[in-house]
This record gives sequence, C-alpha cells and structure tokens, in this order.
Amino acid sequence: MTLLDAATTKENAATALALRVTEARVEDVGHGVARLAPSDLRRIGARTGDVLKITGGTVAVGRAELSDDAHEGMIQIDGTCRSNCSAGLQEQVTVIPVETQPAIAVRLTPMWVGAAPATIAPDRMLEDLAGVPVIAGCVVRVPTFAKAVNFQVVRTIPSGPVVIGKRTDIRIVEGEQTPSRVPAVSYEDIGGLEREVARVREIVELPLKYSHSGRRKPRALHSPQRTRDHAEVLRRE
Repeated sequence: MTLLDAATTKENAATALALRVTEARVEDVGHGVARLAPSDLRRIGARTGDVLKITGGTVAVGRAELSDDAHEGMIQIDGTCRSNCSAGLQEQVTVIPVETQPAIAVRLTPMWVGAAPATIAPDRMLEDLAGVPVIAGCVVRVPTFAKAVNFQVVRTIPSGPVVIGKRTDIRIVEGEQTPSRVPAVSYEDIGGLEREVARVREIVELPLKYSHSGRRKPRALHSPQRTRDHAEVLRRE
C-alpha cells in the first residue's frame, strides 16, 4: 500500500468536520499547528499530534493541537496555513485526519524575487521546521533575525503528506515554483498589540468585508456612532 493509499484509507474511515477559521495563537505561527476544541478532535477521530487535512479552496495540512471549549466549531490556523488552504478568517473549511510518513527529503524554492532577504543555514532551517507537516505545493515560513521568509515545497520524498524531522534532508532549489498564494503579513505576526489590532479590524476590515458579501453585519458595525467614537479614540491616541 502506498502512502497515498494509506492516507485515503484513513480519510475514508474518519468523519470530515466543517469548522470556521479563526486566528492562531502567536506562539503557533510558523509551526504548522491547527488547534481544535477537544470535542471537535473526538468527532473526527483524531488526537493531538495527528496530522489534519484542511480543505478550503485548496488543501493544506496541519498538526492537531488542543484549543479550548470556547473554540468549539472553530479551527485556529496561522496566515500561512490559511493561504495554503485558500481560506480567510471566519470562512469555513473541512477537516479530517490523514496518514503521514517522516520526510526523508524536502526541496524548497524561495518565494522572493532578486537577492535573498537573509541567509539561513540549512541546520537552522531544519531546527525551525522540525515537526511541521507539509505537502508539495504548500508554503512554509522560516523565521530569521530580521523577519520571516517564505519558501514553497516543490518536492518531498516520499510523496504525499510528510512530517519534517531532525534527519530530513532539506535543500533549496531555484526556479521550480508552482502556482500558489504568497502569504502576506497576518494579525498573528503583530505581537503585543491585541487591543489596537481589534480596533483596526472593527473600524477598517470588517466594514469592508461585510459591505460586499451580502452577509449580515455584526451588530457593532450597525452603529455609525460606535465607529465614529472608536475613530476619535484612535485619533487622540
């Protein structure tokens, strides 16, 4: 049985669950973590540490970890994983456990044009990516001293979902990108500014998002006075 067959067998034996996408915890950013409430993990027959197939517009993989009961019906994933599965915040994805194997080799290609923004030693990359599940075509994020940089996974051995380990042979190859969505800076990248981020989202992002979607706006957004009040507070600060 091939890895792909084994993954398909496990998917068929499990139950897919539709969950709403929410922001990741700051400490999970770049680590391929997907947090679910304990009850949701039980519904799909998964345990912490299992790899999950996350399907939105496209497919991504993440390592299952626990959130809390307050996040029942939700999945907490970072901006990179959201880009990999083509799903935005508050949008719905389906989640199901999938079989994986240890990655023997992973080939990455840079997601930038021109000179490299930073030099990253292979052993440093391996240290940062150990334990991260990947599939060909997905993007991984590697932190540096200046900022995080993005690489696309172009090949893995074996093929299919794999988990990068301490012995995985990681190498960078040039010019082999496949079409993908490049992750932008997400709210999880901004540490220590939770109150300010919440205000920006309420005043700027949410009105724009709901004005074109035809969906009902959150109650707070129906109040012009509330928005003016928040704008005035931000102006003063």
